[in-house]
Amino acid sequence: SVVEVLQVERPELFASRVVTSREGGLHVLHRLDLGVSGVLLLPRTPAAATLYGGLLAAGQLRKVYLARVARAVPAEAFSEESPILTTSCSGQTTHSCDASGKPSHTDFQAVAYDETSDTSMLLCAPRTGRPHQIRLHLQRRGHPIANDPIYAARAAVQPMARQPDVEALAAEDVLWLHAWRYSCDDPQHGFRVQAPLPTWAAPFSLDALSL
Repeated sequence: SVVEVLQVERPELFASRVVTSREGGLHVLHRLDLGVSGVLLLPRTPAAATLYGGLLAAGQLRKVYLARVARAVPAEAFSEESPILTTSCSGQTTHSCDASGKPSHTDFQAVAYDETSDTSMLLCAPRTGRPHQIRLHLQRRGHPIANDPIYAARAAVQPMARQPDVEALAAEDVLWLHAWRYSCDDPQHGFRVQAPLPTWAAPFSLDALSL
């Protein structure tokens, strides 16, 4: 887990004087899908975890992801509100867009297109937090994350001008989805944190992403 990794790479966060304190340790506020990079909020105290967990549940923490998707995407902003259903059977869990699922909402904005790879860079702002939400909503719109080993192959859309080797890309363990920015405008507890751009954003103009 990420906490175990931090125990090795950032041992100062787990010094005995901190861990033994009632206010110590790290608290997981939210999760990232396997292969997704970027911002992960880990409050240092139970009080902070309760505070920001409440703001997250109330929709007061704004999240912006970057996604590199298949084909050219129109410049106009758009939203997807397909409900998402999570199903567990025989020890396996799957997620899909289904009318019987939970309400879900993601806003999208295309910011750049790379003709060589026939991929676009999108800003993705989820208003809800369902499993695989951005990935499913992009697939639903016909623009799956270009190297998504699950949903790119399932998208019933026109083929890309240059078809990527999804298996080879997935082997890198890096999904082209990046939790880029978290922010909160709460008067007392507001913050803004932004992760560096991922290496797979290199084909696109950095100016287009400085929003």
